[in-house]
Amino acid sequence: MKKILIILLLVPIAYALLHTTFSSFSDTEVSAGNTFTAATWETQAGYLSIDTSGAKLTGNGGRLHSIVLNLTTTRNITIDKMILNWTVNNGEKIEEIRIGGVTFWSGSESSGAVLDGNYVLSKKEHIEFRFDSDLQGRSFTITFIMGDSSAKKIAINP
Repeated sequence: MKKILIILLLVPIAYALLHTTFSSFSDTEVSAGNTFTAATWETQAGYLSIDTSGAKLTGNGGRLHSIVLNLTTTRNITIDKMILNWTVNNGEKIEEIRIGGVTFWSGSESSGAVLDGNYVLSKKEHIEFRFDSDLQGRSFTITFIMGDSSAKKIAINP
């Protein structure tokens, strides 16, 4: 019986000894006369404010507009891509996105596609979306992907 108890005690001890690295960690830093400050890195999406309070669908439901893009910084930011989703999706296509009267993207894509454009936003601008069909009564989700790869997502129910 004593042999069994000794074996039961020695097995875990042997296991611990065989699987231990015996390493230790030590770190010492000396920095005289330096000041370190931790901060949050600001992203371009953090500088983009979007006012959807006046959003509306007109032109037989094929034009979503009166959405305002605002800057909350004095620096320019870049809108690189957008993803536009709408419900219910019955095969309608987006055909154009314009920012400040300038075409950001044009083509023919379904809901959820990545729309690759490039627009440097330097001041308050209006954005408009044109579709091939009537989208009255639909809700929209727009994801703005910025030049630094940060993103801002909004929901609109015009």
